[in-house]
Amino acid sequence: MVWDFDLEGKTCRIGGRTVVIEEQLTEVFNELQAQRHCLTLARDQDTDEPFLLKVRYDLHPKDFDHITDLKEHQEIITDQYLGEADLVKIVHAIGHGPQFIANATRTQREGFPYPALKKQLILMKRVPGEFLDEIWMDLSESQLNSIKTQIARIVEHMRVNGKALTEHHPAFLQDDAAADKVYLVDFTFWIDIDPDNIPPIDEESIEVLAFNIWRDHLHENPVLWGTEPHLSPAIASSNKEKAVEIKEQTASASSPDKGKKNQGKEPIVPPRAGPDSNRLGGGASAFRKGKGKESCRRPPWRH
Repeated sequence: MVWDFDLEGKTCRIGGRTVVIEEQLTEVFNELQAQRHCLTLARDQDTDEPFLLKVRYDLHPKDFDHITDLKEHQEIITDQYLGEADLVKIVHAIGHGPQFIANATRTQREGFPYPALKKQLILMKRVPGEFLDEIWMDLSESQLNSIKTQIARIVEHMRVNGKALTEHHPAFLQDDAAADKVYLVDFTFWIDIDPDNIPPIDEESIEVLAFNIWRDHLHENPVLWGTEPHLSPAIASSNKEKAVEIKEQTASASSPDKGKKNQGKEPIVPPRAGPDSNRLGGGASAFRKGKGKESCRRPPWRH
């Protein structure tokens, strides 16, 4: 399997640095935002310092029938991109995420799919450890319990700050087993929420168990990242009306003569509904490279 567009070797200017992308980790097609979102490993061209670089680049709006107001559409993209940058800072504040370095909006330029359109960049320091989906089956019960406690701390801190994940998968996390430390590193799938509408999150909350790496819960709910992305009942319930709206919008965009022309590669997964669903970070076809065991049930955005 190959990327729709391979970022490896591309250079980007951000935060006074020129960084070179050395490996692309993910590719997410976001239909509502008419973008692809990619998490990459990058390196400073001059100092060789390693970074995580999130790249979000525009696709041509003429290929998306739901875009009727270009100015409003750009405002939505900017709002969601800046919200993701804020989320990086929020999670880093409790020591469970990469440090935010810089963000920037740039013209794609030559070498990208649409040189005249925009791309948004978020530069972060790398964190130690391995992707959790590649190692969790080899971890002890004690290690998994510690991970559960730390994930609960992360998602509860997000809730208090008005953010929630819309999909849950261990591929979003890195685990530094030697230091007993978990980091959230992939911020693609999130929404803004009203904290007052979501109960406090603890180790037994579905927002934690949905990561589905604890043996006591593996087979209790087939929704948990086996085939269908998961949205917590509390979030789904509090946004029922928007869910209906997005469902109708997605159904229209997925009809034979609507939506992105000639996509035809992967089925579109309806975006997770939220108070600002047009600002969602994900909810569409995605891929990611990885080296884990087949039994780890690799997510569709890794390959």
